[in-house]
Amino acid sequence: MFLSRRTIRMLPHMSRTAIGEMTTSHANRVKKLHSVLS
Repeated sequence: MFLSRRTIRMLPHMSRTAIGEMTTSHANRVKKLHSVLS
């Protein structure tokens, strides 16, 4: 995922677990948005 790689580059001090949780919650939000729009 380009998002997680970008986040790791921008915030190298953050743990991979925190980044994974962020990208997962973001993906869930996008899924909800798509289901609402469609």
